[in-house]
Parts: sequence; C-alpha cells; structure tokens
Amino acid sequence: MNRPASLKKKILLPMLIIIIITPILTLVVFNLTMTRYTQKVAVDDLRSIVVMLRDREALLSRLTDKKQTLIGSISTIVRANRNNSDMGFALLDSNYQKIEIDRFKSDITDELVQFLNPHLKRMKEAKIRIEKFNNTRYVFTYLSIGNMKLSPKVLLTSSTNVADSLIRMVNGIILAIAVITLVVGLLLTHRLNKGVVMPMSRLCTYSQQIGQSNFIDIPVDSNITEIEQLSRQMADMSLQLKKSTESQNKLMQNISHEIRTPLMSIRSYAEGLKTGVFTDIDHATSIICEECNRLNTLVNQLLLLSSIENQNYASELEEINLSNAILEYLQSLRGIALKQQKQLNLIRNQNDIIIQANDTLLTQIIYNIVTNGLRYARSEVNISLTKAMDKAILKIADNGPGFNEKDIHHIFERFYKGEKGKFGLGLAIAKSAAEFMGGNITIENGSVGAIFTVSLPLVKKI
Repeated sequence: MNRPASLKKKILLPMLIIIIITPILTLVVFNLTMTRYTQKVAVDDLRSIVVMLRDREALLSRLTDKKQTLIGSISTIVRANRNNSDMGFALLDSNYQKIEIDRFKSDITDELVQFLNPHLKRMKEAKIRIEKFNNTRYVFTYLSIGNMKLSPKVLLTSSTNVADSLIRMVNGIILAIAVITLVVGLLLTHRLNKGVVMPMSRLCTYSQQIGQSNFIDIPVDSNITEIEQLSRQMADMSLQLKKSTESQNKLMQNISHEIRTPLMSIRSYAEGLKTGVFTDIDHATSIICEECNRLNTLVNQLLLLSSIENQNYASELEEINLSNAILEYLQSLRGIALKQQKQLNLIRNQNDIIIQANDTLLTQIIYNIVTNGLRYARSEVNISLTKAMDKAILKIADNGPGFNEKDIHHIFERFYKGEKGKFGLGLAIAKSAAEFMGGNITIENGSVGAIFTVSLPLVKKI
C-alpha cells in the first residue's frame, strides 16, 4: 500500500511548481509569438516593396544606365512602403556582388552581402528567406531590373534588431517578475507552512495523544478560520471524552458499589443457611429474594439507560394522546399513593394533546418522577398538563421539603442519591428518555416542595 503524501507536499510543492513553471512558459510562449510576428511583419514589408518594384519594373529598367537616378527611384519606393526602419537595399551585379555608386551609401554592409551571396545564387527571384548573421535575423530577397542577363539586381533586406531588442527587454522584465514572484511565493509558502501545515501536524499529534486516552488541553490560537474551528472542536472533543471517561469510571465504581452490597447480603445469608447459623429460614430466604429483586431492578434500569443512549427506541416512536395516557399511568400509581397515604391530583386540558413518543419511555418518565414526588411529599403530589407553543408541558409538584441547593444541580446525575434515594438512576433515566424524544426536564424548588417540568414536542399538524 502506497504511503499517502503529506499535506506539505500536496499543497506547497504544486504551488512552487506553478510559481516556477508559469514564468518559463510565459517566456517561451512570448518569444515564439513575438518572433513569428516580427518575421511575418518583415516578410509582408518586403513582399509589398517587391510588388511595387515589379509594378514599376519597366520604368526602372530604362534607368539602369543612370545609376544615380535608379538608386533614387528605388530609395523612394522603399521609403514609401517600408514599415521597418531597419530595411535597406543595395544594387548587385550579375554575380551578386555589391555595386558601389558615388554618393550612395547602402544600408547593407559588404560582409552581409558576402554572407548572403551563396543563398542568393540558389534562390529564385522574389523568393523571401530568413537567415541569421552575427546574432541578427535577416529577412531578404532580390529582384532583377530588366530582362538582360547582366541587368543589375536589387537586394532588399530587413533585420529584426528593433523587435529583438524589445523582446530582450520584455524577457528581462518577465524574468524580474519571475524572480519577484518566486521570492513572494517562497515567503507565502513559508507562511502557509507555518500557518497551515505546522498547526495541522500539531493537531495530528494532539489527536494521537487523545487516542491514547491522554485528554490534553488543546490550544486554540490559529488565525485561520477552519483550523481554529477544528482546534476548538478537538478541544471540546478532548474535554467531552475526558468527562465521559471520568463519568464511566465513576459509573463503574458506583455500579460495583451498588452490586456489591446486595451480593454480600445474599452471600452472607446463603452461607448462614448452609452452615446452619440462621434457624429462621423464612426470614433468611425473604432477605435473599429482596436483594435479588434489588439487583434485578438495578440491572434492568442500567439496561434501559443503555438502550436509550444507544438509540434503540428510535424506530418505536409513535403518536400518543398524552391527555389519555396520563390517566392510565396515574391509575397504576394510585396504589402506591394509597399505600403511603398520599394523594395524586391531576389537572389537565380536556382537549387532546398528541405527542410523538415511545410508550415505555413515557411510562418511565412519569413513573420515576411521580414516585420520587411521593417519596418526599408530605400529603400530595399535583400533576398538571397544558400546552405552550409547540410543546406539551407536564408539571409534577409535591408538597415536601424540596431539594437542598447542593443537591438540585446534581439530581439528574447517575447514582446521585438524595436523602431518601434508592439507586440514583430513576431521574437520570427520566431525563435521558425525555431528551431522546426531543424534550427536556427541569427542576426547581417552589414555595412548597419541588417542581419537575417535563416538556415534550407536539405532533406538527400538516
């Protein structure tokens, strides 16, 4: 399996390649384009002059004996039609040698004529060619004046000196820009490496430590939004995992403690029965049964809490008429209230209140909160059911002493037991069940006793 490339190679290397390649490609394209363009302009200029000379060939052929006049006429035609200041001409004899004429200094040097001589002998008249001489490109052609074999010939040349100088100047500018771009690119690359790659590497190190259960405090100090968000989320994740791990450890300790007590009781009574220490067998077996029931209740509550947190009830939500359901739930609780010589009072809206819920979870919410209220109430527990906006509001209030301020903030924590609490799981289950169904539970002390407020979302009407 190929090892994946690092972020530095994925981001910085392509950027450096682009910074280096772009100026080189620009230079190549610019030079090719300008070279072709300047050559085309020079060829077009020569071609237009050749056309003009041919149009006046009859006139020029009559001036061959008057070379000064001939030179003047050709010079006039060249000046009138040339677009290139480096264009020049010279008269050549039948051997393509330069003809010297008094008071006329040709723009074409003898060295250039000697260089072009073999090319002229091999090329056709009016044919345009390009050759390089002394690091300068020349576009040239020739044209005979008259039909005689010994008639003079006009050599026309055009150099690309001006264009080449311009190209060299632009090349220098492009190279300067390339160097500046490269320097700026290196600085940006360094900054990107410092601002992106290094923080990402640190986050990878942090994540590795988190994976090893070393829940460190991750600093959030990046000036890049995405990295700052990722750092913040990892810091939150580390904190949540730390809390979760501590909670799990505490949970395991609490579970061990809660299970150890009934197990020790069961073991001691079982050993006593085995050794004959206890003569009252019925009492001993009843204690064992009570402790077994206690263990069974604890295990069932733990399984229920685990099922809620693992979303096992997600597919079992259905529409429930809370107005009718609350009557059924309280009917089964009235026996407990009568046994404790306390009353359950219900005040509800006569209209139907439809919620999306699970019957098992809803039963747990009402049962756990109402039994908690009965445990602390002096004489009664009042239940009211109303609607507020898009929520069903169920309030359960007792007339007991209320909760201590130190207890009220921990009342929904697992295994947190008040003065008369059992396992400390009932209210934790109720809150988890309400939140699972999209609702919430809050608690406060009223003027008399404690008030639990359960809010559950109503079914939206289409």
